[in-house]
Amino acid sequence: MSTQHPSTPVTTSAVAVEVLPGGPQVPRVGGVAGGVGTTTVAALLQATDAGIITAQSTTPVHVLVCRSNAASVQAAVTLAARLPLPPVLVVVADCGDRPPSTVRHRLRMAEPNLAGVVRVPWWPSLREADDPATRVRTVAWGEAAPTRSERSLPSVLDALVTAVTPLVTAPQARAQAPPEADDTPTAFSHVS
Repeated sequence: MSTQHPSTPVTTSAVAVEVLPGGPQVPRVGGVAGGVGTTTVAALLQATDAGIITAQSTTPVHVLVCRSNAASVQAAVTLAARLPLPPVLVVVADCGDRPPSTVRHRLRMAEPNLAGVVRVPWWPSLREADDPATRVRTVAWGEAAPTRSERSLPSVLDALVTAVTPLVTAPQARAQAPPEADDTPTAFSHVS
């Protein structure tokens, strides 16, 4: 793939919005708890990892990450309702099975109130990786060959970029941006 992407993901815990000069914001990714896949999703998007987001957090996020279990999805739906702008909800599979009916029902009910819902399938190879975020980034950007389970990674990245792009290019999103800018190229560098 293209060599315009940086060799390391942008993963800073920023409270302020990062903006590309004359272009879209760098997406901010937050999770409902530790271990839900926030850092991995941020690496895939080359976005800012905002860490754990709570109802008391002052860090707005474009992407909210949870696991595909009932408690995690409920926490994400509740939290998303309290955020200033509806985020894209990324639901990371916690096993190879189909999500329980409770999870599927909650996602269907919440979807109209979110900027989008992207499901990340179970990638067993990430359990073996010493650094899952680096593994995802290198496969996504063509620097490593995907395993059989990781072959869906490009379509997941496409779905994420498609869902997040309106959030990082919208006028209300730009109005919230600080005066400083980060000129690090990302998956969104081509969008204007």
